[in-house]
Amino acid sequence: MGYRCLTDRFLDSVATDLAFLRSDYGAASESTSEEWLARVSYIGADFRVDLSYGDRELYFGTIIGRRMSGHSEDSSFALWEWLDALDVRHGGVDAICVDTQEKMDIAISQVTGLLRTHLPAILAAPFDVVMRMAAARNAHHQAETTKNARDRQTLAAGRAARAFRDGDFRLVVSLLEPFEVQLSPAEIKTLQLARQRVGSC
Repeated sequence: MGYRCLTDRFLDSVATDLAFLRSDYGAASESTSEEWLARVSYIGADFRVDLSYGDRELYFGTIIGRRMSGHSEDSSFALWEWLDALDVRHGGVDAICVDTQEKMDIAISQVTGLLRTHLPAILAAPFDVVMRMAAARNAHHQAETTKNARDRQTLAAGRAARAFRDGDFRLVVSLLEPFEVQLSPAEIKTLQLARQRVGSC
């Protein structure tokens, strides 16, 4: 099945399977479809459910946002974040790769079942649940940022070691200086020697 067909399947299946959001919750629906992205939104009085499928990335996702009285903070989180915060086992729902009609049907069926069962608890969750999710998201973002910085430093240190062996001391300095405060003692020594060699040229 072609990707365009999968996008069409997504739009048709969501409209059918999640019709209960209109009938049971009074939500209005709207859908958009571009070349590489389809999105269906259900907008209620104090909540919004956004389902999207990007067939270039084959990514299927569900975001639920709530309007919480007295709070201006963003309360839009992925379905899996809400379920985790409510201690609901879900087997890795959401943020999944969907590249066949069968996977599309399974994903939509799974999300539909979870929304039918757990949307009332999501809509009733107190603000401290939102704060916990925001803290968990921030911690995850910080961990990713730290890991990415470590990965960049490791790559730079490897390139700097090769450049040092090749006698390209200016390159060594340019590679290591951005990470100077995080360098190991051996890397600091390499940087110092490279600076001395550059200074003596």
